[in-house]
Amino acid sequence: MLKGKHPREALHLIDRLGLYSVIFTDPTKDAASSPAVENWKLVYDCLETLQGNKTPGSIYDTLVRSEDAQFVAWILAAVTPWSSVPLPEAKPGAKLLLPYATLVGREGIKVNNKISDIITAAFRNLDEITALRNAIQKKEPYVSERDTLGMMIRRWDWQGKNWRLEVLLAIFVEVLNKAQADYTEIFASWQTFIDHLEGMGLMNAPSIPPKVNGVQLMKALEIKKAGAWMKPALDVCMEWQLRNPDLEDTDGAIEEVKKRKEDDRTTLPPQTLPKQFSLAQLRDEVTSSDRNKNKTDEFQNLLILNSCLTNRERLDRDSSDDNEAAIDLLVWTSRAILPDGSIIPQDDAPEAKKPARRL
Repeated sequence: MLKGKHPREALHLIDRLGLYSVIFTDPTKDAASSPAVENWKLVYDCLETLQGNKTPGSIYDTLVRSEDAQFVAWILAAVTPWSSVPLPEAKPGAKLLLPYATLVGREGIKVNNKISDIITAAFRNLDEITALRNAIQKKEPYVSERDTLGMMIRRWDWQGKNWRLEVLLAIFVEVLNKAQADYTEIFASWQTFIDHLEGMGLMNAPSIPPKVNGVQLMKALEIKKAGAWMKPALDVCMEWQLRNPDLEDTDGAIEEVKKRKEDDRTTLPPQTLPKQFSLAQLRDEVTSSDRNKNKTDEFQNLLILNSCLTNRERLDRDSSDDNEAAIDLLVWTSRAILPDGSIIPQDDAPEAKKPARRL
């Protein structure tokens, strides 16, 4: 159906006959919810438009780079309506549940495991990819940090093995949500996204060969056995490599691992932190236990606060009460770290007495 010469016509026929819920569904389970298909036509028309406008450096040329990728692109267009259904939430401590779109692909149209993995990664990374596009448009400071963006891309690619197609889904979802047949503005924003990453030399970030391997690292750190520490340490080396693409000497990377080993004692692993948060949410989290606080709680909250602010790329900077929340956090932090826990806010400080005028 989607491997033929006319995949767009195939999807349009399904759409016109109202067969979406019959074909693109998980037959092994009762439908918990239904996707929004009213604007689905805009999605597969969008893909056809991108394909028709293919030129060197264009969105389609950059993101869809093989015949297999062309097929997966149409699969992603087919399951895009499932983005209107929130991702299933797993119980605390349990394994992440697969997105509904993955189940639809695997059980409904019988895609292979490789394509299932791409669908899963695309839906799980959707918000982060879109957030980065927005940040690039706003010229947020962190979008010029080659290591930050490079590691994000490597993580996206590690999950699905084709991060470029994950970006394509993000485009489809935006088209679906905006419900506008004119794609000019959307295409322009994503072209800016691609051009920015091309300019930083990061489109091929997942395939950059590491200059430091595990054997070299263990020898430099005088460690005889590899363990759970290895991957995070190698990630630190890759971050250093991304920041210093022209340096061949790896001594700096090793020193960065040693330094980070000390710094990590005061931060939590990134995977334990929320994907996105605002200053107001941080304030509410760390101050919620003030009434029954003890030193252990304060230390834990300071650790949470420091860890979150260290991962500033996850900070939602559009919150309306950022200024007030920032002041509250400064006051709370000051009280937490001062020996007696007492401070005098500026508004409560007594005015200095003015010297008497001499007659």
